[in-house]
Amino acid sequence: MFLKFKKLHKDAKWKIGTEKSEGIDLASVINKTMFPGEIHKIPLGISVEPPEGYYTELHLRSSLRVEGLLSMVSIIDNDYRGELMLIIVCTVKKYYITKGDFVGQLLIKNSESAKFKIMETDTLSETPRGSGGFGSTNK
Repeated sequence: MFLKFKKLHKDAKWKIGTEKSEGIDLASVINKTMFPGEIHKIPLGISVEPPEGYYTELHLRSSLRVEGLLSMVSIIDNDYRGELMLIIVCTVKKYYITKGDFVGQLLIKNSESAKFKIMETDTLSETPRGSGGFGSTNK
């Protein structure tokens, strides 16, 4: 089984840290200065084609989280062929990304949702949790 990578930028690069690494590290293809409160799209210079029945997720590398950067998980559908972009929120201090810095991690996931059909209904089954959310199970 292969995860196909298409290089869209001459400076695009990726690596797998160890043989047991879950993610594929992806590097920025631009230099970017970020200030607190700003949100940036960081181009990674590649597009991907996962095997049928799989999708990918793009995450911020944990080493950048301790620097005060945040990113929500980006779900990349199996049929998307555009350039991968990492969305980064700068929260604490000025931060500088240098072209070639490994900023993102790409995970490949099995797509169970592809096996389900949506059925609209007026009722759902009752559960002990019900509609409790946002910390309701920690009480």
